[in-house]
Amino acid sequence: MSAEVLRTKIRQLHNEAWAKGNVDVLDSLCAADYVQHLPPYQDIKGIENLKQLILNMHREFSELQGNIVEIIVEVDTCASRYYWQGVHKGTGKKVTVAGCLVSHFVNGKIVEEWANEDLLGLYQQIGFTLVPPSFSKI
Repeated sequence: MSAEVLRTKIRQLHNEAWAKGNVDVLDSLCAADYVQHLPPYQDIKGIENLKQLILNMHREFSELQGNIVEIIVEVDTCASRYYWQGVHKGTGKKVTVAGCLVSHFVNGKIVEEWANEDLLGLYQQIGFTLVPPSFSKI
């Protein structure tokens, strides 16, 4: 599969599924045995669980926008650097979160992804304070 076709699929993933909540597009983008790793959380296994994750995100945030900064393709692997913005419905606070996603393709479908997002920055933007116990004594 050409690099441009893979770039197009990654754009669909970010712009259609994540930003717009059009989870039906995942059926054509992801393999049935899809797995996403987003440390420190549990792996997302299967397209239906990925759809639920995206729909949950849309329940928590409004005005979602995805912005792809770059996509690098090497054979059947894509690395994308992006940021997303939205308004947290619980606090009304606007957030911007940066991330990177490494997507592995087999037969034109995503089979595995490794995601890394600035989750601490997200939590701080919506007002959570996370202080490790050892630091609270300083």
